[in-house]
Amino acid sequence: MAMTDHDPLDEILASAARELRQSSDAGWVRAKDGIAARLLAALRPSQPVLATHGEGTFTVASTVLVAKVDLALAAVPRARVLRIGVETDDDQRLTGLALALSVQFPHPITEQAEAAREAALTAVHETTGIRLEPERISVDVMVADVHLALPEADPTD
Repeated sequence: MAMTDHDPLDEILASAARELRQSSDAGWVRAKDGIAARLLAALRPSQPVLATHGEGTFTVASTVLVAKVDLALAAVPRARVLRIGVETDDDQRLTGLALALSVQFPHPITEQAEAAREAALTAVHETTGIRLEPERISVDVMVADVHLALPEADPTD
């Protein structure tokens, strides 16, 4: 049996192209770049983030860092995570975090945003060993939405 190298991405892209061509060649021309970019983003490993410990440096996958930050933010009362972004420089050093949150109305937005920022900073430090210095690394918190508290469940129901 002969073995051939094939890229699963090529097969997925070819399948998507066949389906789009059935409906319209012009639609494929307009959509192909976007589809390829999305497929690459979905299949590409996450970007590495440089981290340190007592023995030297190592890398952490940005998806792992995002998961750790997300877990820390889940503990912040009255705040919900909408998005977390990780920014690195060309040397894979962390340069910033971007947090998009929904905060609970009518509690003070700035207090919730600051609590989220502190939780994110702590999670990054615990995961990477990096102390985030405000002059070198930005932590941008955007309150993109507000929500009301969920009503308490009636224990007699």
